[in-house]
Amino acid sequence: MDGRYVCGSDHSDMKPSQSHAWYEVGDYIVDITHDQFEGTGLVGWVFDRDHSWYERFATRQVHDGFCMPNQWPCYPHDGYRAVAKVLVNRPI
Repeated sequence: MDGRYVCGSDHSDMKPSQSHAWYEVGDYIVDITHDQFEGTGLVGWVFDRDHSWYERFATRQVHDGFCMPNQWPCYPHDGYRAVAKVLVNRPI
């Protein structure tokens, strides 16, 4: 699955020191950790790439392909399987 890792900061609804990362594939955002922030209005793990909550990040660092910072624990494999299942059923 080709895509890009995006880490956003400077969001209008977040503390200045906070950042958030997600994965973009085609016209979709895959974000399994959005629920750690209040008021996102997001439900599920896969969203349209132009969702307004993501548009409010003023600064973005983008890396092609999958990128997992060394200090992060690995996310559960069942979460990735669920996301892959949803993506297979959506046109990209």
